[in-house]
Amino acid sequence: MHSSHLQLRLPALRRETILRLQACTRLTGKLSDLFPSETFQQPPAAQTACEALASQTSHVIMQAGYRMSALTYWRELAKHIDKHSVTLIDSALGAELRLSAIRLGAQLAGHSPSPLTSPPTSTSPTEPQVLIRTLTDFAHSCLARWHMTLRAEYRPVARLKLPATNLPQAAAGHFDPVILYVAQEITGHV
Repeated sequence: MHSSHLQLRLPALRRETILRLQACTRLTGKLSDLFPSETFQQPPAAQTACEALASQTSHVIMQAGYRMSALTYWRELAKHIDKHSVTLIDSALGAELRLSAIRLGAQLAGHSPSPLTSPPTSTSPTEPQVLIRTLTDFAHSCLARWHMTLRAEYRPVARLKLPATNLPQAAAGHFDPVILYVAQEITGHV
């Protein structure tokens, strides 16, 4: 058999394996060593909270995305009060994230100007599984938007900490205040 007819098929990695690899700071450091120095350089000191967020671990960045999403969808989270829905949402997002998003969303909604804006979909997800999927997708959209707003020096560092594939289209620019608010809250950088 000729080698030109052989196809090498590598097994696909499970999502859990990819997430574990992305969370490994040793791997991120080794990957950064593989980039040519002109492509990947240590960025200068952060000037904004979004830039400071880029220096956090991939786990913290993913949690930031979920916080951005939950804060945007706080009203929808508050509508799910039955035990079954709360159990599903809490197992996917965590009770602390759900409760803090509802509490903070209600506080911020009363202030003017508020960083909150309407969610990107006009219909409220009625099923908890749909809401969880919507929150997950929008968390990735917020992170894609966050990545777009970074200065060029920060993008390679941040890209290594984002999901390797399937980042959806970035959230619209009017969600920038929510993204900035969560970045400031996590990093303490104003």
